[in-house]
Amino acid sequence: MTEGAHIAGEGSSNPPGNRAPGNWPFVGALSACAILMGALVVAPFFVSLTRTRPGGVASFRLLSTHDLNEHLIVMDQFDKTLRSGVLYPRWLAGINGDYGNAWTNFYPPALYYVTSAIHAVVGDWLAAVAALCVISMAGSGVSLYVLARAFFGRGASMIAASFYMLLPYHVLDLFWRGALPELLGFVFLPLLIYFAFRLGNNGKLVDYAGLGLTYGLYVMTHIPVAYLMTYVLAIYAITWSFREKDRRVLLRIGGGMVLGLMVCAIYLLPAALESRYAYESTSGIFPYNGSYLPALPPSDNFGDTLNHTFMLQAIALAVVLIVLRSTRRKKARPATASESHLQLWTALGIWTTLMCTPLSFYLSAVMPRTDLVAFPWRWLTVAGMFTSLLLAAAIDSVSGNTVLPKRQLVFLSAIMLVAFVNVWFTVQRVIGGTLANASDFASRPLVEENYTPRGATSPQQLPNTARVETEPPEGAAVEVTRWDPQRREIYVRAEQSTVVRLKTYNFPGWTARVDGSRVSWLSDREGVQRLEVSPGIHRIAVSFENTPPRTAGTIMSGLALVAILGLILFHRVRRRGHQVSVAYQGKAEPYSEPSNSS
Repeated sequence: MTEGAHIAGEGSSNPPGNRAPGNWPFVGALSACAILMGALVVAPFFVSLTRTRPGGVASFRLLSTHDLNEHLIVMDQFDKTLRSGVLYPRWLAGINGDYGNAWTNFYPPALYYVTSAIHAVVGDWLAAVAALCVISMAGSGVSLYVLARAFFGRGASMIAASFYMLLPYHVLDLFWRGALPELLGFVFLPLLIYFAFRLGNNGKLVDYAGLGLTYGLYVMTHIPVAYLMTYVLAIYAITWSFREKDRRVLLRIGGGMVLGLMVCAIYLLPAALESRYAYESTSGIFPYNGSYLPALPPSDNFGDTLNHTFMLQAIALAVVLIVLRSTRRKKARPATASESHLQLWTALGIWTTLMCTPLSFYLSAVMPRTDLVAFPWRWLTVAGMFTSLLLAAAIDSVSGNTVLPKRQLVFLSAIMLVAFVNVWFTVQRVIGGTLANASDFASRPLVEENYTPRGATSPQQLPNTARVETEPPEGAAVEVTRWDPQRREIYVRAEQSTVVRLKTYNFPGWTARVDGSRVSWLSDREGVQRLEVSPGIHRIAVSFENTPPRTAGTIMSGLALVAILGLILFHRVRRRGHQVSVAYQGKAEPYSEPSNSS
C-alpha cells in the first residue's frame, strides 16, 4: 500500500477486508443509485428504436448485436423445458428446426435460470432482458463498491464503482456484442477478490462459503472469463502465500476454489467429460492468437472500437499507478499487509492488461485450453476490475494529509481526466457509435451446429419432416400422445417390422423404451433417432436422462450446497452464542470469529 493512502480500519480493531460497506439505510440508497445509473446506461439499447404504432401504442425494438438472437432463443427454449418439469434443461428441443441441441449441457446455464425467473414475474422477454441488464449493471457497481470499501474511503469507493460500471468494454458487451452472460459476470469479479482476501486473511468458515459459492456461480455463468479468473486467483494466492511465508493462505483460497468447483460440478463435469460426443467449431473460427489488442483489424468499427477501448483503459491504469507511486513516502519499515495487497493488485492489473496484447503470445501458448476463451481481449474484464480498484486507492492516496494541496489538485485532476475520457468514449463511441449505425433486431430461427452429435449431419442439411415417421410408411400408423422437450410418448401400430424415426438428434442421455423395456437406438449416419419395432401395437417412451457424469455432478453440487449452508449456519450459531455469552458477562465487545488454522 502506498504511503499516504488511507486503508479502511488500518491500525484499528477492524482490519482491512472485515469492514462492512455501510449501514443499511446507506446500502439501500447506494443500491437505488446503482439501479438508476444502470437503467440510464442500458436505456438507449431498448428505447432508441422505439416506434409508435397506430393507436399510439409504443413498439420497442432491440438493437442488432453479435449474440443477442441466440441468447433470446435459448432463453425461450430453456424456459419451456423448465416449465415442462425438467429442473436442469440440458436439451433444447426447438433449436435446429426441432432436431434439438445439447446447448446447456455445455454452455453455462445460470443466465437462463435468471432470465426464466425474471420472465415468470414480468411475463415478457423484452422486459426480462431489460431487467437483467439493469440488474447486471447495478450489481457490478455494488460489488466493486463492497470490495473497494473494505480498504478505502466511501467517496473513493463510489467513484471507482461508477467507473467500473461505465468502462467502455463493460458497456460494449451489451451494445455491440449482446454478450449477456459476460455482462452478468461483471458482478462476480470483485466478489471473488473480496472473499479470496477475507479467506486468506482470516480463514473464517463463512468466507469459505462466500468464495466457494461465488466462484461456482461464476463458472456456471460465463466459463471463458471464469477460466481466466482461475489463473488470477491462483497467482494471487501463490504470490501472497510466498510473500507472507504462510502456506495457510494458499490452502485456504485453494480450499474455497475446490468448494466452488464442487458447486458447479452439475454443469462442469458433464461438459468436460461429454465434450467428445459433441461437435465444436468455435475454436477453429476464432483462434485465440488471432485477436490481440490493440491491433485488431477493424470490422464494422468493432475492431477499432476495441482497440481504442484497450488503449484508454491501459492509459487509465498507467496514470493511476503513476499517482500511487508519486504519493508514496520513503520509509525504512517493511510494507504492511495492506500495502502488500495493493502491490499484488498492481502486478495483477498490469499482467491482465498485457495478456490482451501480443506480448503474451508465448505465455498463452503454454496455457491449456485457451480455446475456451476464444478472444484474448476478454482479459479486459479482469483488467478493468483491477484498474477500478486501483483508482479508488489512488483517490484515497491523494486525499491523504501527507500530500500538498497543489499536488493534490494535479493528481486528482489527472485521475478525473482519464476517468472522464473513458466515460466519454463509452457515451460517444460505444453507445453513440452503436446508435448511429443501429439496425433493428430481427429474430430468426437458430440453426447451430455446435453441440450437435459429433459426426452427425449438419442441421442445415437435414430434411424438414414430421415429428415421427415410419420406414416403410405403408402398413404402419403412428399417434403422438406426448411431445415435451425431454420426454415423448408415441403409439405405433405396425403390420410388419418397422423402423420408427423421431425428429431428434440422438445424443447421450436419450433413452427409448418399447412397451416398458429399454431398447437400443439404431445406428444412423445422420445422427437422428431411429428404432425398430416388431409387428403389433407398441407404446414407445423416449426421455432424456442423466448419464453417469451428470449424476455424479449433481451429487457433488448437492453436497457442496449443503456444505455451504452448513458453514453459514454454523457461523450464525457461533456468532449468536458469542453475543449471548458477552451479554451474560455484561461486556460490550464486538464479535470477532477466531481464525481457523487451515
